[in-house]
Amino acid sequence: MLLCGGDKRKQYADIERALEYLNDYKERIGLMKRKTSISHDEAIVRRLRKDPDFAAEYLKAALEDEDEPRVLLIAFRTVSPARRAP
Repeated sequence: MLLCGGDKRKQYADIERALEYLNDYKERIGLMKRKTSISHDEAIVRRLRKDPDFAAEYLKAALEDEDEPRVLLIAFRTVSPARRAP
């Protein structure tokens, strides 16, 4: 990494600054890698596993949609993996 092409008197300070920039960069990249997102389906399954009351409400809401019976089937397909052991 070339900062500014200084003279020998500042060489040590320039190297230290470059190392600080490098460490900061590596830290930022590491933070970005850790913050991976999950799909909506995975988020729902996690919440359904964690909260049985939410699962009950989820199925109740699907039952209320009488115009579209496939909604209940989709709800069952979503809740069933959540009820299995992780």
